[in-house]
Amino acid sequence: RGWFENQRIIPCWNQLDKSGRKHQFGGNLLMLQGDIALRAMGADHDTRRLGRWTSTKLQGKNNCNTRLVSVYVPNNSRYGNQTVYSQHLAGLLSLGIIANPLERFWEDFWDQIDTWLEAGEQLIIGGDWNTNVQDEGFLLPFRQRGLYPVLSTSVITPPETNSRGSNPIDEIFASSTIDISQCDIDDFLRGLLFRKVVRRSNLVST
Repeated sequence: RGWFENQRIIPCWNQLDKSGRKHQFGGNLLMLQGDIALRAMGADHDTRRLGRWTSTKLQGKNNCNTRLVSVYVPNNSRYGNQTVYSQHLAGLLSLGIIANPLERFWEDFWDQIDTWLEAGEQLIIGGDWNTNVQDEGFLLPFRQRGLYPVLSTSVITPPETNSRGSNPIDEIFASSTIDISQCDIDDFLRGLLFRKVVRRSNLVST
């Protein structure tokens, strides 16, 4: 929301969609502004090219690396051929994979998260999870990996981020080694679904 001398935009989308439509549901985008944009080391996307997540790594002092990740989980809607669920089902079939898109999402997602963690990276993961992010069953695998929810512990009363429900479906998770000094989220009716602000944290130093 303003002019920045340095800015980097990292989008991803379903590259397996051959429908030719001008509009595609789903996808992700990371936007880095200011000095932090200069620390970004390339971009990494969902390796199945479905646009389920995108990320970039920030390199800091003493080999302290922090990865920023933007995630979109398909809604469990199987009606219509334009839903993200249907897109991903068709995309997986084109790869010779017969699987439930949601089940395959979580299998692939945790494999990727574990790979990054095993490489010693700190993680900040912002997502539209399309499920109640306060559900203990949803939170457990994050906690088992040392990732804690930021919004629910930093925002007293999170606003609605879904026009068709009252449960929060957006959340940011961060490695316990990261000190988040500030974060914020905008409600659905204000137009910006998800705004992530991280300042004065140990993202790039030990």
